[in-house]
Amino acid sequence: MSRREVLRRFQRRAGGCGEAFTLIELLVVISIVVLLTALLMPCLRRVRKMARSTVCRAHLRQYGFAFAEYASGHDAKMLTAPRVIRQRLRGKQDMVAGRAAFAKAA
Repeated sequence: MSRREVLRRFQRRAGGCGEAFTLIELLVVISIVVLLTALLMPCLRRVRKMARSTVCRAHLRQYGFAFAEYASGHDAKMLTAPRVIRQRLRGKQDMVAGRAAFAKAA
């Protein structure tokens, strides 16, 4: 079977050469897809932000459950950080609040 015969059979199955897409039609379809994608981008950002906040809330909830479970097993005492860590955190909070001089004096 020669190449010419294969092309003729393919053209008969496809409905001839008159049924193919033109370059203009292809560009119009691509531009419509790009336009729809550009319209959906802000919505996708918003959905991604909501998903992150949901995950954060779930983690905070689990921390709350963990602390409550710890307190229930240790005479209602909450888990606290060691004194060194508390002092470092207190110093950072004072600096954030604009009280760096007070933190150094204490």
